[in-house]
Amino acid sequence: MTKRKGLLDVDVDVKGLLNGLTITSTSSTAPKEKIKQFEVLDDSMLVSDALETNTRQMKVSGNRSRTISDYVLHVEYFQSGTNVNHVADITADTVYKWLDSMNVSNQTKLTRLKCLKAFLSPVLIMVGLK
Repeated sequence: MTKRKGLLDVDVDVKGLLNGLTITSTSSTAPKEKIKQFEVLDDSMLVSDALETNTRQMKVSGNRSRTISDYVLHVEYFQSGTNVNHVADITADTVYKWLDSMNVSNQTKLTRLKCLKAFLSPVLIMVGLK
């Protein structure tokens, strides 16, 4: 077994992410019922733009073309499966629902999760969430 290098660890400030939540009433007929909704930020980065930037960085870093194509494949599959367009809209809930929707082995899910985490780490730095 190899040593853990912490390369794929994600350290996210959850309080900072939750500051974007607002509470609104669902309708005038249910005054006490409240739901949490995310505010859509006009300046939030698109997943496609983040993927393009990340791909360029990986090419410059000398990553293999197969690694880069796998990242692109899994991130695009995540985006189409969850209908997430902005990086700020990615939550743990959407990631877990995406993993749950797959009809593959747990090891394959783990591999895809590691790929998504590796994609998100530099993206969170670019967006300023890390």
